[in-house]
Amino acid sequence: MMIDRCIHLAYFDPAKGHVPNPGMGIHAYAFSDHMHYGFTSGQFGRSENEAPNRKLDKATFDRLLELPFADNLYFRTDWCNIQKEKGKLFIQEELEWLLDGVRSRGRRWSLRIMNSSRHSVANNSVPEFLQGKLPMLAYKNDTSGHGTSYYPAYTDDYLGYWRELLDLLGDKFDGDPLLEFVDISGYGIWGEGHHYGMHENDKVDSNRHAPNAEEVITRLVEDHENAFRKTPLAMTLHYLDYQTGVDTMQNTDVWLRRDSWQRFSSKFEYAAVTTPRPGRAILWETIIPEVPECAPPMFSRERLVQRYLDWGAHYIAMGFNPWEAIFAHQYNTDLYEMIASKVGYRIRPSIVMRRINERDEHELLIALANDGNVPPPGRITLTAKFPSGREVSIDLPVGAPTVNDKTLYSISMPKEDFGATSDRDVQLILTIAIKGKKHPVRWAVKQVMHDPFTITAPLITPPAGDPFLTPSGVYDPVL
Repeated sequence: MMIDRCIHLAYFDPAKGHVPNPGMGIHAYAFSDHMHYGFTSGQFGRSENEAPNRKLDKATFDRLLELPFADNLYFRTDWCNIQKEKGKLFIQEELEWLLDGVRSRGRRWSLRIMNSSRHSVANNSVPEFLQGKLPMLAYKNDTSGHGTSYYPAYTDDYLGYWRELLDLLGDKFDGDPLLEFVDISGYGIWGEGHHYGMHENDKVDSNRHAPNAEEVITRLVEDHENAFRKTPLAMTLHYLDYQTGVDTMQNTDVWLRRDSWQRFSSKFEYAAVTTPRPGRAILWETIIPEVPECAPPMFSRERLVQRYLDWGAHYIAMGFNPWEAIFAHQYNTDLYEMIASKVGYRIRPSIVMRRINERDEHELLIALANDGNVPPPGRITLTAKFPSGREVSIDLPVGAPTVNDKTLYSISMPKEDFGATSDRDVQLILTIAIKGKKHPVRWAVKQVMHDPFTITAPLITPPAGDPFLTPSGVYDPVL
C-alpha cells in the first residue's frame, strides 16, 4: 500500500465580469466604411444613403479609448486611403490616432484594407495613381448615392499591386505586438468575397463569382501569409464557397470570421466554426446597437449573442463605428456584460497541490480550468517561479486548456526548494504564443490579486506519512 504524500496549497474561483486577454475580447470599430448611424431604422437607412462617411473627430475617438468594453480596435479602410503612390504607405490621420491610442492605453488592434466598398466616397476604392490603369467591373449601387460603383477586375496587374500593398503593410505592422490579426481581403466587395448586386444588364441581384476565383483566392491567401508571418490572418466564411477557402481551413493560423449573423447561416458554416481546430480563433461581426430589435423576436440582440457563444466566439463586435460603440456603452451595458463574462478563454488554477513522489522529488500539480466558451487560440505556457529564484515552465498542447478540461499538469520543483514551507511562496504566471507573438495572460480568478498576471500560493509542506495521522505545514496568510 502506498500513501500519496500530497497537500492542497490553494483553490481559485471563477472571475466575474470582464477579463481582457490577447486573442479574444470585444471588438470596437475605430474606423470603417460604415461611418454613419441613426437612432431608428429610418434614421439609420437615411444616414447610410445620405451621409455614409461621417468625419471622425478626435474627441469621439478619445472617448472610444476610454470605454471599458473595447479590447480590440478594428481599423477598416479603403485602399485609396492608405496608399497614395506606388511603393509607399500613407498613414491616414485616424490610423495615427489608433496607433498612439493602443500603445498608450494597452489596447490591441486589427486591420483590413478594402479593394472596394459600397460606401466609398468615390465610386471605387482604387488609389489615384492607379485610376485608369486597371480594368474595372461595374455594379449598381444606391447605398452611397453613386448609382454605379466599380471594383477592380482580378487581373495579374491588379494582384501584383495588391501584393505590393500587402508587403508594405507587413513591413510596417507585422512586428507590432499589439496587432492581433489581419483580414484576408482583395476579393469581392469589402474584400469579403461578396459580388452581389446588379451587374451589366441584370434585372435582379446576382452573385458574380469571378471565373478565375480559385486562382485569385489562392494567390491572395499566399500573399497575405508571406506578408504577415507573425500575425494571424482572418478569413471570412464566404471564402468557403470556394475549394481554396475550404483547403485554407487546414491552416489554424488562419482564423475564421463571420461578417454578420444571418438567418441563412448554414450547416457548413456551423461545422467550420464548431469543429475543434486547436489554435484558431472565431470572430463575429456585429451587433448594431441603436436599430430596434429585428423581427421576429427570435432575432433579438440578446439571443444573437447567445448564438455566438453557443457556436464559439473569441471576439464579438458591437456596432460598426465609434458612435455606435459609445451608444452601446450607454444603453446596452447589460449586453456588453453578457459578452464579457463568457467570450474567449478564461483560465484559472482550480486547485494547486504540492506532492512528494515515489522518488522523494517534489512537484506541483495544477488543474487549469477554462471558464470561457472556447479554447485559447495559441499555445499556453505555465511558469512557476520558486523562492530560490529558479523558474520552471511547461508548454501546454496548442489550444489547451479546453473548456471543461480536467487535466492535472505537473511542474517539477527545483531541488533547492524542496525545503521551502508555508513561509515561502510560489508564483504562477501564464503566457500565450499566438503565431509569431508571445503575450502575458491575465488570470481569470475571483480572488483579488495585487498583480492580475501573477498567482501566489504558499509552499505548504506535505505530511510525512498518513495524512490522517501526520500533520502538514501550516497555512499562513498570503499577503
